[in-house]
Amino acid sequence: MRPTANFVYRNDGSGHFTEFGTFGDPSWSTRYVTLADLNDDGFPDIVAANRGDYPDPVDGKPGKGPQHPTLSYVCFNDGKGHFPACQPLPKTESATSIVAADFDGDGAIDLFVPHRDGGQSYVLWNDGKGYFPTWTKVGPAEAWIRMGAAGDLNSDGRPDLATIDEARKANFILLNRGGRQFGDPVRLPGPDRPPYCVAIADLNRDKQPDIIVGYVEMSGSVYFNTGHSLTFNEVPWNDGKGTVYGLAFADFDGDGWPDIVAASSDAPNGIWFSTKPVAH
Repeated sequence: MRPTANFVYRNDGSGHFTEFGTFGDPSWSTRYVTLADLNDDGFPDIVAANRGDYPDPVDGKPGKGPQHPTLSYVCFNDGKGHFPACQPLPKTESATSIVAADFDGDGAIDLFVPHRDGGQSYVLWNDGKGYFPTWTKVGPAEAWIRMGAAGDLNSDGRPDLATIDEARKANFILLNRGGRQFGDPVRLPGPDRPPYCVAIADLNRDKQPDIIVGYVEMSGSVYFNTGHSLTFNEVPWNDGKGTVYGLAFADFDGDGWPDIVAASSDAPNGIWFSTKPVAH
């Protein structure tokens, strides 16, 4: 595959977009971008998650063959919508998503970088200027995490993490313990299944963040957060066709309840509408 530039498109205010510039290096294997104001200048910066070249895991064990780590980067907004300066992120080897949140409550946006291909995941701590001189190991030393999500799952005021592990075929939560430390992964209910994406949203409007998971050729899971001792009730969603790559949420039919939008491969993209609960 030939390298391709990463483009920025500018909205003219009426929903029309024109090519405005590029960011990063065309040789990057960028799989995902996250937008966040990392240096507190009022302008969103770009975090580019770049995947390394690793063999696929087999039965939860590293694949055989060469491993070529690849750094991920932050590209800073110059205040005019251009991103001329990019800085490598430490401790990054292979990522297909990066989660931005203020994990330590100091007002600066930190980054959770899940390892995609059998390595250690990290939270990188922002010094307030968009640099990340310190970090904390999160989760097992070897994990195959394609995606993570952040949300306050236990109502203690700190953002926690939800992750999926492709090799372990399971979904996990990691509680933010404060002091820049996270607890051990806690597996969510259910049998072994091949997860491929995860998100956090309040789907039943009870002010508790729920966890939504998409799988490979299987019906997805909505883990409804009961708000009691990290108890989640699992409910299936979608038709189980294809592989769910990404998720978004909005009220598309105007009934006041958030619906699920799924981007899929080997199946059409689709919207799954929420069913309004029946009053008793």
